[in-house]
Amino acid sequence: MGPRARHSRAADQHGRRPGAAGAGAARQGAGGAPAHAARQWRRLTMDSAALDKALAPLVEFPLPPAPSLWPQTWAGRVLLALIIAGAVAGAWTWLRQRRANRYRREAIAELQRIERRLDAAETRGILVPLESLLRRVALVAFPRDKVASLVGADWRDFLDRSGGGHGFDSPAGRQLTEAAWRPAASIAPDEIRAAAALVRHWIEKHHV
Repeated sequence: MGPRARHSRAADQHGRRPGAAGAGAARQGAGGAPAHAARQWRRLTMDSAALDKALAPLVEFPLPPAPSLWPQTWAGRVLLALIIAGAVAGAWTWLRQRRANRYRREAIAELQRIERRLDAAETRGILVPLESLLRRVALVAFPRDKVASLVGADWRDFLDRSGGGHGFDSPAGRQLTEAAWRPAASIAPDEIRAAAALVRHWIEKHHV
């Protein structure tokens, strides 16, 4: 082999070496990317595990259940039952009394209408509806056979006893209780107001 051939072969070998080195570097670069990703993943996994371990003491523990409102002892349950029974009995008593006193409320409403006539200076014959209202309320509240036949002094005594006073024995009370069968020729407005006050007091305060 002559000098020219050897020089050409050396040149060819020298020219192929950079290409081979580049191909090797390319292969190394292509294989290095997955390795780098794997290293990153392992690092993240380790960091996550370390973080979970560090936060483990800070994990929220479940709260205990809310305490029951129902008493836990028999004494408490008995006391609660007594309270409920007392409340029911009180409500029933209040409702029964309200129904029983309905006639009182209706009578007071009618009395107020009569009093408006008095405020308008309509005094003529006003004692008659007052006495009629008084007797009708008495017939509702008491047995008819004990009230219907009462007149005069007996009627006034009954009103004073049941109403807890002595106002019907006054001049205004006498004129009021006798208005239905012996109306007065004339009566002063003050006496009419006193008679209306007697009727109101008896309707509100009489005891059965």
